[in-house]
Amino acid sequence: MDNYEIVAFYRENESEISNHAEAMSKTYHLQLRYEKIPELSTAIFTLLDEQTVLCLLDRTVFQFRKLLKYVYALNKPMMLVHPNDSINAYNHLKIPIGYLKENKEKVIWANFFQRNNPNSKIELVVPKEKDENIALMVNNNLEFIEKIFQNSNASYSKSFVEGSFEKNLKRIFQEEEDSIVFIIRPYRIFSIFIPYNIRLFRKYAHTPTMIIPRDEKLYIPCH
Repeated sequence: MDNYEIVAFYRENESEISNHAEAMSKTYHLQLRYEKIPELSTAIFTLLDEQTVLCLLDRTVFQFRKLLKYVYALNKPMMLVHPNDSINAYNHLKIPIGYLKENKEKVIWANFFQRNNPNSKIELVVPKEKDENIALMVNNNLEFIEKIFQNSNASYSKSFVEGSFEKNLKRIFQEEEDSIVFIIRPYRIFSIFIPYNIRLFRKYAHTPTMIIPRDEKLYIPCH
């Protein structure tokens, strides 16, 4: 566990990201390494290794479309932060539960973080979907998620909220409550296309957001 690391990327100086990087490293007992972000987004993966569990990047260092090139070039989760985001966010893991099966990956990561810091709080936010089929898929995901937590003795809370997953994701981003919000990186057919959930993040997010790639081969720490 002690060998797992966070890689914090900076453009000009480590101070761009150091407050957030050091706060998360300390909170979750992870090694911290700084790297200058490469000029080519496709080169970013060469700076990672098997012990890298997460990357951090200040969302203001590039224009948003260029920033997404780095997010989509990675096979590791990327934490995007704003200089105004509170470092108190790192003890609160907020997980909006959706209907896609990939939502389960968010919870495995949250479980890993709580294992590293039992004082961290996991909160599941479950939408009350109107469509019966979508509601059933959400419920199936929730049952799977709770089994993971129960089998690992994880501590968590859950709340049920009116509206669709997307409407609640927008509301979560708009909230002033300090937390890490976990979202799955959506597919996109063209590089110029910005998926809806990412557009919600761009416009409304006021807190660190962890974007997790969809990848069956994704290395997820289990210790």
